[in-house]
This record gives sequence, C-alpha cells and structure tokens, in this order.
Amino acid sequence: MKRAIVCLCLALFAVAPLRAGAVKVGIVQVAKLLAEYPEAKAAHAQLQKDAAERQKQLVVLSNELEKLAKEYKAHEKTWTADQLKEKKYVLQKKDEDYEALRSKASSEIESMQDQAGKEVYEKLKLVIIQTAKDEGIDLVLDSDQAIYAKDSVDLTDKILAKFAKVKDKEK
Repeated sequence: MKRAIVCLCLALFAVAPLRAGAVKVGIVQVAKLLAEYPEAKAAHAQLQKDAAERQKQLVVLSNELEKLAKEYKAHEKTWTADQLKEKKYVLQKKDEDYEALRSKASSEIESMQDQAGKEVYEKLKLVIIQTAKDEGIDLVLDSDQAIYAKDSVDLTDKILAKFAKVKDKEK
C-alpha cells in the first residue's frame, strides 16, 4: 500500500511541471564568462600584483640568506667557535624567517584567490540571473553540465554584450 502511494505521489510530481507549462532552460559558459568578466580580470591583475610584491620580499630575504651562507663558508676556518656558533644561529634564524615568510605568502595568496573568486562569482551570478529574468528563462545551467543544448538557449553572448555595454559606459 505504501509503495502504491509513493508511486502515485512521484507520478503527480512528475506531471505537475507539464501541466504548469514548459520550463524555459538556458545555459551559460561560466568559464568563458569568468575569462571575459571585467571584474574577474581586475581581481586577477590585483592578485598578480600582490604575488609579485610578496615574491620581491622573498627574493630580498633569499639574497640575505645567500650572503650570510657565503660569509659563513668563507670565514668558517678563521672564526672562533663562539663566532661560528653565533653566525650559524643567525643563518638558521634567517632560514626559518624565509620559510615562514614563504609559507605565509603562499597561504595569503591562496586565501586572496579564494575570496576574490567568490566575490567575482557572486557578482557574475547576479548578472546571469538578471539576464535569465530578462529573457524569461526559468532554469540556467552551466554548459559544462549539459550534454546537449541548442545554440539558441545559450545566454553567454547576451551576457558578454552586457559586459561590453558596461565597459563602453565606463569609457
């Protein structure tokens, strides 16, 4: 008896959308939109700038470390035991500082990428939703998830045109 009720409910849910009318489906090429989205480009440029800044800091510290290592090696035989111990400590401390900075820079860049990606995606999603509403679309899917779709249901070019209009207004 339970089985029959469950089957009946499933059948009713399956037929309900057909009675309400056809669902208009659209697709978007999210990867293409992200590549062309002006805010994504700006976020990427900022990330590159931040990464380059951190890389400069690492290069400076690496050069200092290399200089200390050369100095240690050059004077290894002439320094006293106390001098060697002190220089070795300084060298180890610089090496630890370098590794800590490298690790910190890497995690900061990764965190910034994640945050920027989320922000860009949320803004892009709003543009996609508005375009879907303007076009009377009920459901939008990423083209990577669709096995087949007619070109006529692809909203990507319409969204790219919106990007171009916004870009032209900014000029």
